[in-house]
Amino acid sequence: MIRSTILAILFLLPVTVYSQRTSDDEAIGGSIYSKIGFGFPTDITSPHTDGMGMSGVSVLDPFMASISNPAHWGKSNFTQASVLVGLESFYSEDNIDSKRTLAFDFGNFQFVFPILKQKLGASISFTPLTRSRFNLESISEFGSATGDDQLFVVTNNRGSGGVNRGEIGLGYTLNDNISVGYGASVYFTNIENDINTIFTSARFLPVEFTESINGTGFGNRFGLFTRFKELFSGDDWISFGTSVNLPVSYTANRQVESFKEIDGSDTLVDLLDEEENSRDDVKFPLEINAGLTYNSSSRFNVTSELLYQKWTDAEFSFRPDEEQYFVDRIKLGVGAQFHPYVSNQRRNFFSNFRYSAGVNYDSGHLRIDENDIDTISFHLGLGIITRNDASSVDISFHYGLRGTETDNLIRERIWGIKLSLNLAEIMFLQPKFQ
Repeated sequence: MIRSTILAILFLLPVTVYSQRTSDDEAIGGSIYSKIGFGFPTDITSPHTDGMGMSGVSVLDPFMASISNPAHWGKSNFTQASVLVGLESFYSEDNIDSKRTLAFDFGNFQFVFPILKQKLGASISFTPLTRSRFNLESISEFGSATGDDQLFVVTNNRGSGGVNRGEIGLGYTLNDNISVGYGASVYFTNIENDINTIFTSARFLPVEFTESINGTGFGNRFGLFTRFKELFSGDDWISFGTSVNLPVSYTANRQVESFKEIDGSDTLVDLLDEEENSRDDVKFPLEINAGLTYNSSSRFNVTSELLYQKWTDAEFSFRPDEEQYFVDRIKLGVGAQFHPYVSNQRRNFFSNFRYSAGVNYDSGHLRIDENDIDTISFHLGLGIITRNDASSVDISFHYGLRGTETDNLIRERIWGIKLSLNLAEIMFLQPKFQ
């Protein structure tokens, strides 16, 4: 009885995610749409371009680690490290009610060091690629308890985890205008759903269980960066950058576990039979990221980017009914930066910062009931530069609108702040020999 009840609940979960009961209480969580598949994509952004909401694949800063393009590592002149943390607030509403959640994130970590300065550089990084983080409460009709009485089940589903990438790679500068790079990576999938159910009939006891999906795969990423100087004046230049992340396929394990009382003690047991879906293939999609940046001088630049992810080729075999929601994703962005601190002219207080702003449109990787779960976001950034050691602290703010209330779907308003700490070589022990 318990096993069949659990399997029925698992069958109902993908259907009820869009017709949730919500309340105005604040809770820990993230996007409602991270319930589906791998979770919601977490875009990679370099610290100095996060204020534009873009990865920075075509923006090179000699004092900051760049995680978006492996080709940048061959341009490194200093040992560099960066770490990013963020805080986001999600206000979700449908045609019935609303809910507010709060999420704290540990983001990218990267360490870049030159092997041959401005010729050959290496990078070690850890990056979240998706986040599965949600807190849902739904009511579903489960069947008949006795006679014509209806039986309902109230399900609370709390999700956590996602897909993370650990990467090590090299960048090489071919000449003054062209550099290339390669990164080898390991994908770590760890997605967990804690599910608690209460039935409206006393014939059924409450059920608690955990579904977890775990697996690892190996990925490959390639990068190209080109820069050409003095196009229209003596101190301007234009740069183009692109990175290609190849699809990653691997086998993952699925477990459904619960505590049962055995011989007077609570024991964790696996609720899946051997013939049930415990091992299956998953596939992370192809990604192409390209950007174009024009620097009118060392103090001002304008950047545009295009991100493409082929989610129609993605596989999440544990829940094949959710694969139908996947669509190819396109993200477009444009932004600008002002760097007054590089000027030799007389400075005031406001000249000590780097200013960034940008706007992005994301078509989204989900289409539900013919509705694209798209996002438009606005970004501002402030870089606090330390002149003595070339290190910096970067703060960025963003506001976004995601989804729709059409067809009983969820509309999300997102506020966020990110903080990155960027350390340059002088913060470490200086090497005596190069």
